[in-house]
Amino acid sequence: MKWMLFFILLLIELGFPSFSYANSEGEDRYPTEYWHQYPSPEQAGFISGRLAKVEKFYNKREFASLLIIKHGAIAVDWGENSRRFLVHSIRKSMLSALYGVHSSDIDFHKTLLELDIDDNNTLTKKERSATLLNVISSRSGVYLPAAAEGGQMMSGRPKRGSHAPGSHWWYNNWDFNVAGSAYTNMAKIYIAQENIDGAKKMLDQALHFEPRHKQANNLVQTLAIKEWLLPGIALVIGVLALIIFVVLRKRSS
Repeated sequence: MKWMLFFILLLIELGFPSFSYANSEGEDRYPTEYWHQYPSPEQAGFISGRLAKVEKFYNKREFASLLIIKHGAIAVDWGENSRRFLVHSIRKSMLSALYGVHSSDIDFHKTLLELDIDDNNTLTKKERSATLLNVISSRSGVYLPAAAEGGQMMSGRPKRGSHAPGSHWWYNNWDFNVAGSAYTNMAKIYIAQENIDGAKKMLDQALHFEPRHKQANNLVQTLAIKEWLLPGIALVIGVLALIIFVVLRKRSS
C-alpha cells in the first residue's frame, strides 16, 4: 500500500499539471492589435514565493527587462520592455525562428556561389562551395574577419583554407552575419511578400502593451480561472483519496 500512498501524495504535490489548461485554446490568444495579459503572474500558474526569489535576483543583477509569455499572454512584464535594445547574440535565436518558419521555402543545400554571396576579401572557389546549411551551423569553412567579433573569435580563428566546408565547427561571426544577409536576400526572392508584411506587422506590434482593452482582460481572466480549475479539483480528489486510504487502513488493522 506504500506505493498507493506515494502516488496520492504525488498527485497532491503536482496537482495534475498535465491536465492544467492546455495550449489548445491558446491559438485565439496570440496578439492582434495588443497582447493579452494575465491579471497577475499567479493566475498564470506562477508560485508567489518562487517568483519573489526571481524578482530579488532580477533586481540584484539590475537587468533591463524580463518578459514571460505563457499560452500567448503576458505573465510577467518587468522593466523597459517597450524600449529597443541592441540584442547581440539574441539575434541568433530570432534568425533561427525566421529560418524555421520559412524552412519549406528555403533550399538549405544551395551554395554561397548560387546565393551570390561574396566577401570584400574575395572568396575562393572552395569557400563558395559552402552551403547555407554549413553557414547556419557554423561550419562554412570560411575564416575571415567579420563585424562585431570578440577576442576569442579573432585570436582562435583557424587558418584560412584549413578546413573544408561542413567538416569543422567554429563559433564565428562571419557565418552568423552571412546567415542574416542570406535570409534577407532570400526573403525577397522565395518568401511571399504577404508573409513578410505579416511578420513585420507582428514585430511592430509585439511591444505595444498599452492600452489593453477590456475584452482582452476578460478573456485572460476567464482562461486564468481555467488554469487553476483542474489543479484545484486534483488537490481535492487527492485529499479525499488520502482520507479514504487512512480510514481503510485503520479498519483493516
